[in-house]
Amino acid sequence: MTTSGAWCWDRVARNEKLRRFWRLLIAFRKRYAALRASSYADVQIRWHGCERDAPGWNDPGSRVLSFTLDEDVQVILNMDDRENVFELPQIAGRHWRRAFDTGLPSPEDAAPRGAEPRVADDTRYVAAARSTVILVSESAHRLNERTRAAFLGV
Repeated sequence: MTTSGAWCWDRVARNEKLRRFWRLLIAFRKRYAALRASSYADVQIRWHGCERDAPGWNDPGSRVLSFTLDEDVQVILNMDDRENVFELPQIAGRHWRRAFDTGLPSPEDAAPRGAEPRVADDTRYVAAARSTVILVSESAHRLNERTRAAFLGV
């Protein structure tokens, strides 16, 4: 069975949004050692639910889970049929930026490195129903450098 080159490129074009998302997700994983660990024994993991440090392990009806990896990455899993508000860990001198949010339309669902929008409220994040969110922390110093560079057009 042979396939037409035009047919293959048509499929690629029709799935460009999904291809873009996966390309950014793969690049993101390569940037963070905690996401590439062969063993998580050396990775600092803090488990949460909607509330910090309260993952709800003993709640069989819980449909939410979130966790923080090495104070750099916050993953939110909202498996509920409704949106939920998740408390974010407060890390001195750092701010949260949104790398991925499957509850948003493309291209807002995935941000390239360096273009992650700052989370409006560093204390909480509203996750859409049945969505996954990945946030990254950024030092206030780095945020100031980015703001200055944008202002100066650098």
